[in-house]
Amino acid sequence: MDLSSRTSSNSARLLLPRLSPPLAHQGLESLVGLIDECIAIVAAARLHETAELLRVARLDLVARLNGISDEELEQLASALQMTE
Repeated sequence: MDLSSRTSSNSARLLLPRLSPPLAHQGLESLVGLIDECIAIVAAARLHETAELLRVARLDLVARLNGISDEELEQLASALQMTE
């Protein structure tokens, strides 16, 4: 599977399989903390676009770890846009 593939909805969500709960406990949760540290570092360096990309990657990982579907994320994004 090509990890650089994008969904047709123009989101940055990678086409990776959903993770089963056992896989979620194999170090991936600690990766969320590492991404948070990376976000802080690149934001401090005023690399705002890079920080935003890392935030998207973090959101994707957290969603997968919690079994949140693409459709659920899209519904959330739509609801948030309606409140703006």
